[in-house]
Amino acid sequence: MSVTDYSKWDNIELSDDEEKTPDCIDAPYWARLMHQKRIDRESKYREEREKINTAKQHLESKIKKLKIENKKDQIKEDQAALDSWRQRETLLDEQIKKEPWNVDSIGQVKENTSRINTKTKIEEIALEDRYTQARLEILSADSFRG
Repeated sequence: MSVTDYSKWDNIELSDDEEKTPDCIDAPYWARLMHQKRIDRESKYREEREKINTAKQHLESKIKKLKIENKKDQIKEDQAALDSWRQRETLLDEQIKKEPWNVDSIGQVKENTSRINTKTKIEEIALEDRYTQARLEILSADSFRG
C-alpha cells in the first residue's frame, strides 16, 4: 500500500501565460502585445534611471563647487535635492525588483569566456618527433635500395 499523498496534484493550475490569454484573442498576437508592453515598460525604466543619474551627477558636481566656494546655505538646499533624487532612485529600484521575471531578466551573465581547445606543446613536440622518425626511416630504407 502506498503512503505517498497525491492530493496536492488534484488542483493543478495553469501557468500565468495561459491564464492571461483571453479566449477571443489570438495567442501569438497576445504574446507579441505583451512582449511590446514589457519592452516599453523597460525603456521607461531605463529613461527614468538616466534622468535620475544625470540629475544626481549635476547636483554632486554643484555641491563640490559650492564646498570650494564655502557657501553652506546653498549646499544644504542642494543636498536636500540630492537626497530626494536618491530617494526616487531607491523607489525605482524597488519598482523594478517587483516586476515579474521574464526571459531577459531571469539571469545575467557573470563571466563570458571562450576557450579554444588546442594541442599542448608536449603533444606538438611528440608529433614532430614521430614525423622526423618516420622520415628518417624512409630515407634509410631508400639508401639501402640504392
